[in-house]
Amino acid sequence: MGSGRDNRKKGDSPIIRRPKFIITSVDVNSVNPSVAETVADVCPISFDVRLINSALTKKGVRVHLDIKDNSCVIKIGNTEVGVLNRQRSETITKCKNLGVHYSGEIVLKQDKIYARFERHL
Repeated sequence: MGSGRDNRKKGDSPIIRRPKFIITSVDVNSVNPSVAETVADVCPISFDVRLINSALTKKGVRVHLDIKDNSCVIKIGNTEVGVLNRQRSETITKCKNLGVHYSGEIVLKQDKIYARFERHL
């Protein structure tokens, strides 16, 4: 099963594939396929979104996602600082319906500003 050594990287975290919903129906063909999807298969563990440099976007500042119309908006307090693209917004909306929450903060990578979001159940 394993080598017995603890050689896992410190940044690694295990993914436990646990279905969000349990299917108890005998007729599997009548079950909506989206109900059978698991959080681990649909929702990314973390993702980064590039932001424009401004007075609010400083390293370590907490950001959150807000669903507005058909897109996800990145906010610091009540101020919008970015928007997710259409495909990523659809994925995050689907994850929110599965009970997943994303929290984020601003990070610097190679002198560029990003909002890094991590998945929480």
